[in-house]
Amino acid sequence: MEGLIDESRPVTAHLWFETGELSFETGMEGKKWLSGVIKESSPGRVIRFQGVLTAESDTSSLAWISGDHEGCKVDEEMGHFEVKWNKGTGTEPAVLSGKLEKVSGGQKSTIHVRQISPPGGAPLDYHRFRETYERKRGDSTLDRELSLVFPQVRSDHPAHETVNAVIRQWVYQSLLDLPDKPDFTRAAPCLSQIESALRAELPDRAHPEKINIERQEAVQVSHLFKVLHNRDGLLCLRMTTTQYLGGAHQMYSSRHLIFDLTTGGTLNLNDLLIDEWRVALTQMATEDLRVQFGLKEGEPLISPGPLQEEFKLNDNLFIIDEGLGFYFDPYEIASFSVGPVITILPLQKIRHLILRDSVLWSIQNSKAQ
Repeated sequence: MEGLIDESRPVTAHLWFETGELSFETGMEGKKWLSGVIKESSPGRVIRFQGVLTAESDTSSLAWISGDHEGCKVDEEMGHFEVKWNKGTGTEPAVLSGKLEKVSGGQKSTIHVRQISPPGGAPLDYHRFRETYERKRGDSTLDRELSLVFPQVRSDHPAHETVNAVIRQWVYQSLLDLPDKPDFTRAAPCLSQIESALRAELPDRAHPEKINIERQEAVQVSHLFKVLHNRDGLLCLRMTTTQYLGGAHQMYSSRHLIFDLTTGGTLNLNDLLIDEWRVALTQMATEDLRVQFGLKEGEPLISPGPLQEEFKLNDNLFIIDEGLGFYFDPYEIASFSVGPVITILPLQKIRHLILRDSVLWSIQNSKAQ
């Protein structure tokens, strides 16, 4: 969604809806929860909010953040967001409007954002499943949470049905914790099969006498599919699995899917670039990482930067408005403290490598105009 704060400051907004299953507040079960992020183009401030949505409006808690969130400086102030939501129709866009009020100082701002349909994009619906439960033995407690969020294209076009089937296969593969690619020769699971897999009986639920708990333990696993690009006939998703199994820190890994929305097919670099792409992109990515980690020209890519002395590109690529990116999980080429290593190559810089009949060529031409 896009819109304005105080009718002058441009913002983009991303909203999530879910029906509450569990709540610490009585009477909230079954209510529709609204969560979201509103980001100003300048100065890069981010507003995060969450609350219960009624038929007309409700007051939701929010946090103002300018800091360590997507390049912004951390500075939180709590307030209220009185919001009205119109989910729109087939011809009218969805609209979110209301007033933001800070607790301190009573400063108020108006906000109005509406759903946008980028050219060549696909209308998406999100599906969210969550399962939690608790096990006790004496004074010891085990809390487990498993959650899943993924999109489906809201269309009956054959190409889009193919996209949806591939997404569901990857979702199911993630739930089963299988490292290999799905078997695409088999029929894709339906939504009820996915939900059943998420809520399946686990050993510590089916046989509680067998669980081993030491004091207070928590297990959390989430699978989140995030849209990175959805326009110009191309859909790019980041699939991130985050696990906390009681260690020193949580572990997470990400992989990507790139779809041609006109055919429903998945794309890789050989579908987008000429045959000589690997050598050229490796050199560009190496230069970018040297800049990121403050390394001198010719200095090997070693700790505290990437750990490999001979840097190699992987196949974990993604596409965003800024260009073509490569994603390296923690520990893949750097220590965990470094976090994921990402290099993004602008489309203009790799223009000479792009196949002329590819979706990427069409995107590059549209950006150049």
